[in-house]
Amino acid sequence: MEISESGRRFLEMPAAAYFRLPNPNVFYCNKIIKNPMKHVVGEYIKHNRIKIEKQADNLGKQMLSKVDFLAKKNWTFDTELDIQTFNSKSDTETLEWLEKYYTEDDYVHVFERLDTIIDCFKENSSESGYLKQLLTIKNLLKDDFNNYSVLMSCMFSIIEYKIFQRMGKIETTDIFKHEKAVNMKNSITSSDKNTLLILMSISVATNLRNFWSFGKFENGIDFSKFGRHAVQHGRINPDRYKPRHIIQLILLLLGICLDENLFSDPV
Repeated sequence: MEISESGRRFLEMPAAAYFRLPNPNVFYCNKIIKNPMKHVVGEYIKHNRIKIEKQADNLGKQMLSKVDFLAKKNWTFDTELDIQTFNSKSDTETLEWLEKYYTEDDYVHVFERLDTIIDCFKENSSESGYLKQLLTIKNLLKDDFNNYSVLMSCMFSIIEYKIFQRMGKIETTDIFKHEKAVNMKNSITSSDKNTLLILMSISVATNLRNFWSFGKFENGIDFSKFGRHAVQHGRINPDRYKPRHIIQLILLLLGICLDENLFSDPV
């Protein structure tokens, strides 16, 4: 899928250009400039939905509805889940099952996913700084999972780096031209894998749109929506953070790492 010309113009726009706009209201009136992530991923989601409708079997189409429901709750579809269990439950039951699954046995499944992300960042020497951050995140969570409360900003920063790297907007040719695909670690047959990856891509794109939407802070830090805007600007009360928030960010980063064709033609 090609990024639209208006979206590409935004991505190539120097940050200093914002401050040269003749009328500050232009920033708020033009939705491409106001929320480029929402615009770009919106196009990507539509593209992948069409592909699901054309190629997926009934099971894939049924799963799309559940993936949509979970994405609205900020959960990124995880291709390593037991698909039979995933499909056997109602939407609400699946939500409850996910929270239990990721927190059981001292968060063992979360650390498995985090290890996959770490392996992804080991592929490129230019990402060594981010790799060190991820290793520190893992160590802090291993020591005490409640350390998640100081990790939100760092996770958003790493995710933002990785998504723009996938878009080809990081000016480091070593990363962009020579990155290696991360092997999918699941037991799904190759005939099923394509649909699952597309579902994951839709889920990733939806959550990028969710987390990168601009927040409204008028009601104070105890009511602002959890997302990049609120976290990075210090406009959310850290007491409101929950373990699921860091888990959701880890799953989102995992999806970005596993989808080497993010915002291009899907696998």
